[in-house]
Amino acid sequence: MIHNFSFNSVVVETFARLDGVLALMDTLDDGIPAVEEKEHSYLERLAKEGDWEYEDYVAERDVLNQKFRIWAETFAAYSATILLYSIVETQLDALAKYVGEDRHSNLRVGDMAGKGADRAASYLERVQSIPVMTLAEWDRLKDLQTLRNVIVHRGGKLGNSLDEQNRLTACGRSRIARNTSLQVIDSNRRYFSILA
Repeated sequence: MIHNFSFNSVVVETFARLDGVLALMDTLDDGIPAVEEKEHSYLERLAKEGDWEYEDYVAERDVLNQKFRIWAETFAAYSATILLYSIVETQLDALAKYVGEDRHSNLRVGDMAGKGADRAASYLERVQSIPVMTLAEWDRLKDLQTLRNVIVHRGGKLGNSLDEQNRLTACGRSRIARNTSLQVIDSNRRYFSILA
């Protein structure tokens, strides 16, 4: 019995890249606490050898805590968010081009209005007749896009837009949480599977 199945290299590559983001997140989750522990041990040794006053040690410990528990975690989350959105946007564009070539369409992705994910989605809707922008996964992608824009354009600070605040509330916080990243990755796996 011969099984007829389709192999889509864009989808396979997308899944591999999403797995890479998961590996990066795992590395950061394991690595940040390990480096923090090493830094705290070094600080304790310095304080003991230098016979520091307790208040001086506490001040330096607080600086380390802020460095690792606020900034390192925040920047790791920002990095994962930006990377994740970049992958999804570029792979959605690659998928649209793949579909156009596969269908021998005279219309090209670049012929569509808009840019980025919106343009690729419009193209897929037109060429493949899949209601890309009405799928539940599209809302997740738009949430991720909003979050990415807040990070890139405003350093993670919320603006006054009610739509933006609602999207970020849907993500959980202004900084993407690990669970949200995992949900976005799962959502995009389903999304690319549907579109392929």
